Amino acid sequence: MLHGMEDASTLTPSPEGELAGCIAASSPGQALEAEARLYRLLAPRVRRYGLRHLRDADAASDLMQHVMVLVIERLRSGDVREPQRIVSFVLGACRMTVLEMRSRQARREALLEQHGELLAIADIAVEPRHDHERVAACLERLSERERSVILMSFYEERPAEDVAGTLGLSPGNVRVIRPPRHRAAARLRRRGEERGMSAHLEFDGLLAYWLGETDEASTSAIDEHLLGCDACGAQLDELIALARGVREALAAGLIGAFVAPAFVAALAQRGAKVREYRVPPGASVACGVAPGDDVLVARYPARLEGLQRVDAVVQTSLDAAERRLEDIPFDAASGEVVWLARLALVRTLPAHRIHVRLLAGERVIGRYTLDHSV
Repeated sequence: MLHGMEDASTLTPSPEGELAGCIAASSPGQALEAEARLYRLLAPRVRRYGLRHLRDADAASDLMQHVMVLVIERLRSGDVREPQRIVSFVLGACRMTVLEMRSRQARREALLEQHGELLAIADIAVEPRHDHERVAACLERLSERERSVILMSFYEERPAEDVAGTLGLSPGNVRVIRPPRHRAAARLRRRGEERGMSAHLEFDGLLAYWLGETDEASTSAIDEHLLGCDACGAQLDELIALARGVREALAAGLIGAFVAPAFVAALAQRGAKVREYRVPPGASVACGVAPGDDVLVARYPARLEGLQRVDAVVQTSLDAAERRLEDIPFDAASGEVVWLARLALVRTLPAHRIHVRLLAGERVIGRYTLDHSV
């Protein structure tokens, strides 16, 4: 995971170190171009650090502002003893500021009032975004199990152990299902080579870092590497954009997936208005959706103990053909299969009836009917 990273911060000469040295050697306010270039290099990296450790975009932006003002002010005043090691100084500032922000509201107002004009010296690159409709279309092409793993991994940014525990999988299976690793790793190597860098993060390690799976020592090493490596930072931006795209696609009602009951509870805790229907085996339940609903869920109780695989056969009165959804994920301990519907599609449909059969092999373990009204 960390192979080759030890060389990333010792490449000489360092662009960041050269710019920091220029600022430190100049009279305060007389190296504006160098300050702007240093800001453009470091600000996105500091923001990524904030996104990883604070898990909040606004807090990450606050961290970026606070740290960058502090860095430039300290360079201007000559308080940075080794400007060539400015990345290490920034890492320390990030760590201390995050500790402060976690214990109380960020104490940045005084610095911003005194030095706020420094923040206007440069624009930073716009972080990538993935169109949520395209993300939803990509997820739709996956198997039921793959779609559920991606949704639960990236919507809540949960480690493999958590996702595996609620879907009856092993952590290793979850890691295999997650996004394509080899193409991404090759792309990352090319970016590093284009920038003349020999050290880079493996994609698996970067993904594990973002999802909180790395230990303290690895996390610290990756933090430092990312503050000095734009190639790896760009790859992390892609992961962050994917997570955002998954959340936006779900919020738009474009994703349908089998999920764990805990995932539905997490949606409600985030403020989503969840409409759900519990359908007893052999029963028919009337259902519908209201204008203010954010999430539509159907719960199918069944005896799932000891089962390794369950398929779902779905047929609606709008289409006589049956559709078999193979190897659906389920949480055996909960005693139910939970379906999160594509709400945007449901809103467009006329009144209809839905028949669902759950199968263990060819043995029926539950029959369910939903009568949807408009």
